[in-house]
Amino acid sequence: MSDIPDWLVELAARRDDEDAEDEAASEWDFLQGEDDAASDAPPDEGPVWADETAPDTPFEEEDAVPQAAADLDEGSLIQSLRSQVEDDEAEAALTLSAQEAAPSRFLGLLPWQQLVLALLLLLDVAVIGLLFLVMLGKVSFG
Repeated sequence: MSDIPDWLVELAARRDDEDAEDEAASEWDFLQGEDDAASDAPPDEGPVWADETAPDTPFEEEDAVPQAAADLDEGSLIQSLRSQVEDDEAEAALTLSAQEAAPSRFLGLLPWQQLVLALLLLLDVAVIGLLFLVMLGKVSFG
């Protein structure tokens, strides 16, 4: 009896079958015309989102490009790229200014809570240090 589980043997057999099918496909399939590819394409079965609903708006990046790059001349293409970079920089500046406006908090604590925590830490260090000196015999009470 082998140590390989049955499910793993089945998985390997399926993989071998898929590899054989891929090798049987012609290397020149990508050269077929667009009409052939469209006729072989499966019908659209709707959105493949987890909740089976499509988003209301398409991606913003698609809206950012007004025309295809081939339709633009060099000057307008450069101007388009500059405007996109300026928009991105403006958004980054707004994000940074919002972060600077918010007060930074240590562990999410308010200032008075930070003070209490610091005092407790100071007392802990003092008590442990004193106990350490007593155990070494450097300080005696009595």
